[in-house]
Amino acid sequence: MRVTAAGIYGADLSQLRGFYPAPPGSPADVPGLELAGEVADAGPFDVVLEPVGAPNFPVDLDVLADGGRTMVIGAGAGARAELDLRRLMTARGRVLASHLRGRSLEQKADAARRVEAQALPLVAAGRLRIPVEATFPLEAAQEAYDRFAAGGKLGKVVLTAG
Repeated sequence: MRVTAAGIYGADLSQLRGFYPAPPGSPADVPGLELAGEVADAGPFDVVLEPVGAPNFPVDLDVLADGGRTMVIGAGAGARAELDLRRLMTARGRVLASHLRGRSLEQKADAARRVEAQALPLVAAGRLRIPVEATFPLEAAQEAYDRFAAGGKLGKVVLTAG
């Protein structure tokens, strides 16, 4: 895979501060959990990936499409959120949670194959859109991490090569 951009993730900041161990066999001083792709406008979403945690949870429910799912994949900004069950019920929504770091290599490979088979075709067709808050060149990585840490954003903070 030719990587052209990388998303900055809360666990990256925790890892750099020594609070989140790098995966086995990976250097502790080199963060990086995500890749980034094309960006388009948002509205309601069938699936909301929540990498930040509690502060974003009310907004996640606001943008959830009928029958949609919110998938919690991180809680770096807070692990406890108040859940408006009426909003969830009105959307006939579901809340799920998972993480990859503690999984076996085989489980991670299976997840990557599923993303390739199920999500990438939707991205290519323009049916899956990922909001981007800001884009920085790789040389401005520190500025990108500062923007991420500042909070108050909707979407990914992305590093681009070249």
